[in-house]
Amino acid sequence: MTYDEAAAEDYYRKAFGLDPMNAGAMMRLGEMYYKRGEFDKARFYIDRVNKNFEPSSESLWLALRR
Repeated sequence: MTYDEAAAEDYYRKAFGLDPMNAGAMMRLGEMYYKRGEFDKARFYIDRVNKNFEPSSESLWLALRR
């Protein structure tokens, strides 16, 4: 099975659109954007996760790396 990044991004963006408090969708979008070097977009999602939920080691690490 191959990874279709565009389809994954579309899926998570739709999930976020339906539920703007979906921490899982925000984390995945933040990770995807970080890996692509789109740091402003990554920061938007990761900051939102860390401000609205109990930060996890994963979300804090991503926030530190930006």
